[in-house]
Amino acid sequence: MSEWKERRLEDVVQLKRGFDLATRDRRPGPFPVVGSAGISGWHDEGPVLGPALVLGRAGSSMGVASYYETERFWPLNTSLFVEDFKGNEPRFIFHLFQLTDLTGYNSGSAQPMLNRNYIRDVVFLIPSTEKQRAISDVLKALDDKIAVNDRIARKSREMI
Repeated sequence: MSEWKERRLEDVVQLKRGFDLATRDRRPGPFPVVGSAGISGWHDEGPVLGPALVLGRAGSSMGVASYYETERFWPLNTSLFVEDFKGNEPRFIFHLFQLTDLTGYNSGSAQPMLNRNYIRDVVFLIPSTEKQRAISDVLKALDDKIAVNDRIARKSREMI
């Protein structure tokens, strides 16, 4: 662990607030529309390069991380998204956010709200990029296996 360095969130990634896109304004297309609760539809424009790493910005999904391997995507205004990974391994950063409790950074009054300016100084322990890649490879294999097991379980329930 001595190789792992303390780094502030703003030095690890650049977060940005998502964009408005009403359901009525969406046009069929190949790009996922990603909000605080995951993919909520598809659109013919994807203004942000993938992979998509988004954090729920409001309500019960505040601080919840989602990750999608995609070429481009549309992050909704209900989320914060990583605009720049600053040389870090995206999947590693996703799992780092999964393990980080951001509920203490609530900036809302009536509804929980995550403000990127409130979390920019959160400190993470970060290994070298090479170690991030090695860890990510193992985690991806596990994620893929979990996804396969979920599909098998779902198909089994359907067949029963």
